[in-house]
Amino acid sequence: MNLSNSKRRTWEHTAETVLLLGSGVLAAAAVLPGMGVAGWLPPLVIIIAGTVISLSVWAASGHGRISFFCFLYGAYLGLWDLWAEASHVWHTAVVAVWLVGMIIACPWASHAMVATLPPPEKPGEPRAIEGPTDAEAMAEEMAKFDHMFNQIGCQGVQTVDFREEKSGRVLRLQLPRSGKVTLSTLESAAKQIEVILRLKAGAVEFTPGEHSGDIVMRLREHEVLVESPRLRPEVHAKTINESFAIGVQENGDVLKISLRELHMFIVGTTGSGKSNLINVLLAQLSYCVDTLIWVIDMKGGRTAKPWLQAWIEGKAQAPALDWVATTREEAALMMDAFETAIITRSNSGVGGSKITPSASMPQIILICDEMAILFGALRGSRSDVGEGAKTNQQFIKKAEGSVQMARSEACTSIWATQRGTNTMAASGDLKSLCKLRIALGAATEGDLRYVIPDARIAQKQLAFMADTPGVGMAVVGRNASQLSKFFHHDHIENECSEGGNEGCVPHCPVYKTSLEVGGIRPRLDRLTAEPLGPAYADRWQRAEDLLRRPVPSRSATAVLDDDGDTSQFDDIVKSSFGDDPESKVHPTHKRMRELVASRGPSGCTPSSSANGWKARGTSSPGRPSSAG
Repeated sequence: MNLSNSKRRTWEHTAETVLLLGSGVLAAAAVLPGMGVAGWLPPLVIIIAGTVISLSVWAASGHGRISFFCFLYGAYLGLWDLWAEASHVWHTAVVAVWLVGMIIACPWASHAMVATLPPPEKPGEPRAIEGPTDAEAMAEEMAKFDHMFNQIGCQGVQTVDFREEKSGRVLRLQLPRSGKVTLSTLESAAKQIEVILRLKAGAVEFTPGEHSGDIVMRLREHEVLVESPRLRPEVHAKTINESFAIGVQENGDVLKISLRELHMFIVGTTGSGKSNLINVLLAQLSYCVDTLIWVIDMKGGRTAKPWLQAWIEGKAQAPALDWVATTREEAALMMDAFETAIITRSNSGVGGSKITPSASMPQIILICDEMAILFGALRGSRSDVGEGAKTNQQFIKKAEGSVQMARSEACTSIWATQRGTNTMAASGDLKSLCKLRIALGAATEGDLRYVIPDARIAQKQLAFMADTPGVGMAVVGRNASQLSKFFHHDHIENECSEGGNEGCVPHCPVYKTSLEVGGIRPRLDRLTAEPLGPAYADRWQRAEDLLRRPVPSRSATAVLDDDGDTSQFDDIVKSSFGDDPESKVHPTHKRMRELVASRGPSGCTPSSSANGWKARGTSSPGRPSSAG
């Protein structure tokens, strides 16, 4: 009999017990008054019996609803009986009503409880895979694994813990003190275990536990990474100072990362889901009110431009991305600006030992997609790029220097490529500085070793990621997450630009996010912006080809006024993507601004203002001109 049938029988037995005991109490309540017993005694017996019955029901079933019902029903009928005795109402009527109520209510309550249980097993039907339900069943299950280890030549291995997860069973193993069985021994036996348990190739994984004799064995028995979870509002990031979600692990837990002080390195072949992951990161970072995003997109803006579309159309107050580079020249300016921002903040002494990002001094995150074009070690020589252009070796040197100093200055970076080799991912020094690494699909196990030094983990990843896009693993140092499915936050297939339309459709997740975050984008602080000069202030003027609209030049200081009211994008938005505000200003107001500006620091007095108006042949504001 399985657990469901046991619970079912418990409820049925409870109903029978309540009905029998209730009938007996009612019979006693009917007989006792005729025997000269005091009138208050039968109601008291009823109430006490109802309490005892309810407690016995609760102890037998483990649920309180039906026992609470028994207690209330007994108390109610007991008080009714007491009232009937005092009012000289026919006592037999009370007994009859209670008896009928018990006959109807108890089976009904039992049926209602049984209906909530899973259906019983039918003969001949295959039994669903279930984990152990109690200590005895768990011990029996662990004994089976101990016997299996003895069969495959791993004598002395004991299973000391056992649990069920969404992806399958997880066991904690204790190795024998003789040292004849090690982690490597178990890994070499993984193929045999897969055959014995009829599991998919690569479904058995061994990882170190708390010490050398403690091993964790994970059995991936269920496909849990096929469905792509959506980036829902409840997991939207709020601040870069807190970790944020990027996917769901195979055990059902949310995968969270922190980019507050860590640089990230992403590797994924074509079709592995790397572009979708970058869009997930862009979405989460754009939801942070204390983060600015700079993007180097050497694919002509294919990744970055959709995030600017809502702003280009004039529907978003500010672009989701603060700066985009699609050419080698613009990328060089951005890398120089990134380094300058780090040095400026470091020399300022702001924040003590390190800067804590805020809306007034936001974190700068530089993202480089397809980094091989600019940072591949064997590309971009002087003969390739020509005189005056920055070579790949110069880009690599600049990146290494910036990444080394950036941690405490609220500046971090994300580097994405198809392979982790130096030919496509800069130098080993740059990769070693990226403590946070994410591996998606890879062509070979050797490629994964460049991302995750632990070859055992890489081997298990390779087996399960080869055929499932969007599956990967996050690693910080030597601490690796479980296999995870990253959120889906990509363009709508066959509806956005990939399907022939120019740009994204309104219900595209990327477009909707860029529209939502336009009002919460922070501004670069004056301390950081001023040393960057025109390289930063005129970044959108140089991006006219990307934006497909002319953008007027703006001063480098038009970033943040002393009162903190001027947005870095206000002038651009108003003049390039809306009506010109100057055309709506009254001429007298313009003249007054000229007078105030001409007086300089000394200010404008009433007499100087009047003289100024007379010099122009106009009267003071609000009066008609004498010359008119």
